Formats: sequence, structure tokens, C-alpha cells
Amino acid sequence: MKKYKCIVVKSQTYAKKAEKVLSLNGISSSVLHCKAGSVSGCGRCVKVEEKDVDRSVNILKKEGVILTGEIYGL
Repeated sequence: MKKYKCIVVKSQTYAKKAEKVLSLNGISSSVLHCKAGSVSGCGRCVKVEEKDVDRSVNILKKEGVILTGEIYGL
């Protein structure tokens, strides 16, 4: 069974950009509403497989996607 993590982003715009950037880099992702009480951003996160979290964060930072620093499991 695959495990997933959510990477919280600063805004809805960054969430959509993150999804596109990750797709272009071969990482499957989707934009979700964050679980209640867990976010300091817009309430959006990008869901990726747990094995792809570190690579995803590095790619997103390189591409200028602003992250809140929160990452949580699903």
C-alpha cells in the first residue's frame, strides 16, 4: 500500500503551479484541502507519495513555489 504526504503551500496559485511543476518532473501529485487545524497557509496542499517528498520539496523550492514548511501524512 502506498503512503502519501501533503506538502502545504502558501496559496491556491502556488498549489496549481506545484502540481504542474511536479508533473513535468515525473512526480504524480494532486491538490487537496488541508485537514482542519493543521495549516498556516491557504488551506491547500499538494499530495505526493511519501518516497517523493524530499525530491518534490527540492523541485518546488527551485521553481519558486512558496511552501509553509508543513508536511503531514495522510
